[in-house]
Amino acid sequence: KELRSDGLAPTVVRYSLAAAAIDSSDIIGKELKVGRDRIVPEFNYMDPRAIGSWDMSQANMTKDAVWALDVDEAGRDGIGGRPPSNEDGTPHETLADQVVRLQNLLSVLETLYSGDTVLLVFPDGAGPALLTCLIGGIPLNRVHEFEYKSGEVRLNVNYESAHALVESKPSDEYTEAIIRGREKLKSLLDNPDDVLNVRDQQYAEESRQDEELK
Repeated sequence: KELRSDGLAPTVVRYSLAAAAIDSSDIIGKELKVGRDRIVPEFNYMDPRAIGSWDMSQANMTKDAVWALDVDEAGRDGIGGRPPSNEDGTPHETLADQVVRLQNLLSVLETLYSGDTVLLVFPDGAGPALLTCLIGGIPLNRVHEFEYKSGEVRLNVNYESAHALVESKPSDEYTEAIIRGREKLKSLLDNPDDVLNVRDQQYAEESRQDEELK
């Protein structure tokens, strides 16, 4: 509805392979009558940032901590603030690592779709916020101030519109999240064994149920 009301007519939809992004791109294509050959999957450049041992944790356990880590340690270029590693080899990326993928994405878009109106469907809110910072020359440690909400659409993102965000003040909600995040980050780093990922939680719950049935 928002895309229609703004008169947006994308000629290309590029989407992540995350389930929600696939569903969204299908709906967009159907409602805005974008041809199937113009709805294009992106296999890795739009992937969310990998956060090592926290990667499969529930978002409410680690999100604020990641935000605080980036604010305090990432720096202007996003090269600091690396999450803890995981013994299974899961990547633990800085913002700068994710930037490399997004720069490759921009290169692909410029090469393939010059003159097109491109709609990007990301799997999370941090990826498009980081892309906005890159376009507008905003320090990357501010990225989470501009994080997209689920289902949020921003139109005509260019240098002028993105750079205008530099003067904006963080919301109270964001400031409170950073305060909580610093406390949570300290707890996670001091007690790494307390982090249970989703698979571990599911296994523990299944084991508990098995024990109750015996």
